[in-house]
Amino acid sequence: CKEELSQVAKGQSAQLRDFSEFSRRLDVMEKASEDSVSKSREHLRDTSKSLSERISEVEERLLRTAEQHDVSLLSVRNELVRVAGAAQDMAPEVEQACRRLIGE
Repeated sequence: CKEELSQVAKGQSAQLRDFSEFSRRLDVMEKASEDSVSKSREHLRDTSKSLSERISEVEERLLRTAEQHDVSLLSVRNELVRVAGAAQDMAPEVEQACRRLIGE
């Protein structure tokens, strides 16, 4: 009976060692998983920050381009107004010249 108890105790001791080793490995895997998640989160934060900076740069460039475009459009508009004004001023002279040509 003592020998049977000794065998059972040895078996339970072996199972306890196996369970303890399994638990240790599980802890190692859990720690590795936490490290991996932490690194992934850090990578996502860095990527998000980088993308935000890039978006800001593109927005600034678009604003500068839009401002330049607006200045260009304003310049063209002003030139058109100037030319239209000059054409109005010259209309009587052009009309007289046309009458002379037709009359000749």
